[in-house]
Amino acid sequence: MAMWTVIIKNNSGGDVLIEDLGIEIADTTQETLSDMYTYDELAGSDDLRTLVNAGTLVVNDGSGDLSAANGVLYLTFTQRKYLSDNHWTKTELAATGGANDRVDWSQVANAPSYGAPEWADPVKYRVTAIAATAPGSPAVGDVYIDTDDDHYYKWTGSAWNDEGAASNGDLVINLANPQEDVYELVTGTWTEQAQSANNEARLVLDDGDGKQAQYVYSTSTNSWAKIGDVDFGDHLADLPARHNDDQIQVELAYTNIGSSANDGLDDVLNDIDTQVGANATAASNAASAAAAAQSDIDDHTDGTASKHDASEIDVEGQGTDPKTDYPNIAQPAWPSGDVDLETVIDGIDAAIGALPGSGNTLDEAYDEGGAGAGRTITVDSNAVKLDASSQTNAPLELVPQASAPSTDLQDGQVSVIDDELYVYDATRTKWLSVARHTIVFGRRGNTKNKYLNFFGGSLASNNTGLRLPWDCVITAMSAQLDATGTATFTVRESTLTRTVNQVVTAALGSHATNINQNMNAGDLLECYLAASSNVQDPLILIEIAKRK
Repeated sequence: MAMWTVIIKNNSGGDVLIEDLGIEIADTTQETLSDMYTYDELAGSDDLRTLVNAGTLVVNDGSGDLSAANGVLYLTFTQRKYLSDNHWTKTELAATGGANDRVDWSQVANAPSYGAPEWADPVKYRVTAIAATAPGSPAVGDVYIDTDDDHYYKWTGSAWNDEGAASNGDLVINLANPQEDVYELVTGTWTEQAQSANNEARLVLDDGDGKQAQYVYSTSTNSWAKIGDVDFGDHLADLPARHNDDQIQVELAYTNIGSSANDGLDDVLNDIDTQVGANATAASNAASAAAAAQSDIDDHTDGTASKHDASEIDVEGQGTDPKTDYPNIAQPAWPSGDVDLETVIDGIDAAIGALPGSGNTLDEAYDEGGAGAGRTITVDSNAVKLDASSQTNAPLELVPQASAPSTDLQDGQVSVIDDELYVYDATRTKWLSVARHTIVFGRRGNTKNKYLNFFGGSLASNNTGLRLPWDCVITAMSAQLDATGTATFTVRESTLTRTVNQVVTAALGSHATNINQNMNAGDLLECYLAASSNVQDPLILIEIAKRK
């Protein structure tokens, strides 16, 4: 028998919910609560004492059933004895000096810092060096950045494996830095960020084993402590948003370019390239015609007098109007009728002068051929490249919008709304923030039919939860047990209006990435675990995106 046994029986004729413990006891059944809860939790349950006092539930101390009054006393006095044996009193804690000096916090080694972790943007690696040469004596899984090519290299145990090139905006933890500061690649240069705050937490996308892990920072040790490994598989492996040119749409049509409204950027660029090529061909043809005319003159004159007759130079017919081949190139009227050679050459000169010398602006190209006709670019020979590596300005600017776009929506469209980058998800039919947030609920030990705790503290009932600051969508969930079991994790807001389940059936865990559950600003988010029998160490991770 345990040092303190609390068996609760329900013979009331109906199922009974002990609300502040988050457990429901079915009619004609009993539960050994001392195996499921701590002394503090049971002694602090006002709902349990009220139900026992009313006779709705019966306390059994392991040897027999107790009356309602004795049951309440058993819960109260046994807890007091436990507290006396295992905790300091207020008087003892207040006493200082000599033999009465029970607690001196400054003498406690490795005293923890208090406070909930503040989650910051994920980093790719914890690197051992940012240098032109590889560090010595590496351990398996160590990663360093070679500044000669800005590639990541990981030690396999026998060689440094190239993990690919770094991209602007990448974040890493530099273990070679005395404060293990976070570094960011900014226009080709690794830049040290300000020292991380105490309790700052980050997800490391590759902890050396190809999987993710969570770390929290301590300013007392100037180092990162590992919270634990988290295996998301392939679901969150590529957090930064990247779009090919065929995923970006140009809204308007451009007549002169020949593009239509909402053509892809690749089609618009291809139309622009075609028009530029046509203009260049027209200019080249006109110049060739002028050169040929001058050549004929040189061949048939000796510089003193003309030696031509009508059979040698024919200027009687109408010339071919280049507008027939290039209708979008502005030109003067082409000469017609019987004209002399000088008039023909003047017409060629005027046509050459009217040809555009430097091409259209992007705005003109967008509407060339009709409003928005040039918005689509067909990328059929290498990618579209915006190179600002040697400049101080940004290569691309999206002007922020006050509200989410609602016209001609397509999957993959991007917009800056309220100064944050969003992408349109056609499957979920809503705008979702590129940045995602993760929340973890769990409970240690054997658990069933209970509210799970979150990283900020206990969650004993449906009267509290994580208060959401904005409208959002639950997009993915991943549940895990320490041993094979069956349970239903219900993530919901406190009024039970909006709920979503993640079921683990005779397994260690399960996950889903196609969830589409709206939550609203001000909702109290909580998680309830339902199981017919105890499961071990339940844990669930929830991915959330802001929505518009």
